[in-house]
Amino acid sequence: MGMAECKLCGKPFITAGPTICPACLKRLDNVYKKALDYLRDHPHERLNAKELAEVIDEDLADVRALIELGWIERDISTEPINEEIDKKRHLLKAFEKELSALQGQSRKYSSYSYERYGRTKDKTKKDKD
Repeated sequence: MGMAECKLCGKPFITAGPTICPACLKRLDNVYKKALDYLRDHPHERLNAKELAEVIDEDLADVRALIELGWIERDISTEPINEEIDKKRHLLKAFEKELSALQGQSRKYSSYSYERYGRTKDKTKKDKD
């Protein structure tokens, strides 16, 4: 056990682990419940820390502390990311399909000279006959 200074209020307190005093932890717990309830009720709303603090009528420092502690994630909605990944996968499949079609064409015609003149070995046999 040792003395530590609270990161939020600056008061000294005795602790073995966290650097936030029990009074601030209790306050943060209440702010967390309010923030979580609001974010759960409005899942598609994108707010920064200041806007969230204003909406739930709490101190901005407390909301920022929740974000820094990892209790609240800043980017909550992942739907646009999933849609973007799906678009990229669709484009990749279309590209692979087009590429395989082009490679199939290149196998059909090995070269311009072969198409125009045929095989050189066959031509030499015709000359000898």
